[in-house]
Amino acid sequence: LYADVVKSAILAVPGLHDFRLVQLTPTQAALAIDPAPGHSEATVLAASSTALSEVCRQRGLRPPDVSDRPWSPESLVIKARRVRREFADNPVTKPDQPS
Repeated sequence: LYADVVKSAILAVPGLHDFRLVQLTPTQAALAIDPAPGHSEATVLAASSTALSEVCRQRGLRPPDVSDRPWSPESLVIKARRVRREFADNPVTKPDQPS
C-alpha cells in the first residue's frame, strides 16, 4: 500500500490537523495525531484508525494493529514524513533449484 494512499485516507478525517503513522512491523503501526482546535483527540484518533483500516480492506489487505503515540511536532527544517516504516525488509529467499 503506497504512503500517498494512506496519507489521503487519513487526512480526509474530519477534525484532523496533522498526523504521523509509523509502521513498526508488517502487522503493527503507531499513529500520532494532532487534532484541529475544538475536536476531541479520542474521536479523531478512532476515526483516523478506522480510515486506515478501511483503505486496507478496500485493497484486500489485512489492516495493521494500530496503537497510539503522543503527538510531537517535527522540526520545520526537515521535510515532514507523515507515513514511514521503522523496520527492515526481510530478504526473500529463493527455493533451491534442481540442477
